[in-house]
Amino acid sequence: MGVHLYDSSTYTTAEELARLRPALAVANANIPCLVWGEDALAFVHCVPTVLFQFHLIVPDDALEAACKAIMDSLPYKKLDAPHPTWQEYGMVDPSLPSCYPSSVCLECTGDTEKPIPFCADTSIAVHPQSFWSVDVRDTSRSVSLEPAPPHDERIRLPTITAFLDSIITTVLEPPNGSQHLQFGINMRSWISYFLIYTPQFRAYPRELPDGSLEPGHASILDTLSEENKPYFENIIRGKHDGGWMFQVRRRRDILERMGRLAEARRPIPESILPRLRKNKLCGTTPAART
Repeated sequence: MGVHLYDSSTYTTAEELARLRPALAVANANIPCLVWGEDALAFVHCVPTVLFQFHLIVPDDALEAACKAIMDSLPYKKLDAPHPTWQEYGMVDPSLPSCYPSSVCLECTGDTEKPIPFCADTSIAVHPQSFWSVDVRDTSRSVSLEPAPPHDERIRLPTITAFLDSIITTVLEPPNGSQHLQFGINMRSWISYFLIYTPQFRAYPRELPDGSLEPGHASILDTLSEENKPYFENIIRGKHDGGWMFQVRRRRDILERMGRLAEARRPIPESILPRLRKNKLCGTTPAART
């Protein structure tokens, strides 16, 4: 089956508006926010993806107020436990830690309106901006949907650069201090969506005969933060010159050379490999833990 490419969102304006109601509730409470995840990929970056959990980023000090704004306007309540997609795979860590330790998950408590086609999850993840290393008030790294109206200009979605920079930073500098396999796989999927579907990345081959990158890919790479370029260039070129810890240390080396010493000399995050080896030696399996 071939890949179908699009130059705009595959969702209707009405479907987008229905999906963005939590963001509108937060904006109406005068809280700045940034729509993230598959919704941003689909509505702005032309990815024909199914819509899973709705991700919303807000200032750290507005996390509880944002959740309250949503629950006051829509039939949602806080989930007592981490969402299953937030938890680590059992083969890595039997305690199943959450990749979003400071985020809040809201679950729907009843019908709102007619279900949106290709919407696989109605839950909402509300994240503090520090987790994703973004500033939701920086409108130079976000866009609003067109046309506005009917879209509300206060609802912002990330640019390609902001999205990629954030993903790479969070994967290589996990805020909870430890690599999270399920989170990392999800983030690689989001990056793959960009490379397959977003118009700026469609030209092939990605690498030209002289070894340089195709201009569209090179132009996006040039916009990324210096410390994040090698990770993304590896993906573009299909190279595998080191594992996760190699990528972490290479990024730290770049920060060191740039004089960003506080970031470069933080404790190195923990790799999942020792835990995987331990579980294998102990003979434990995911099935044994369920």
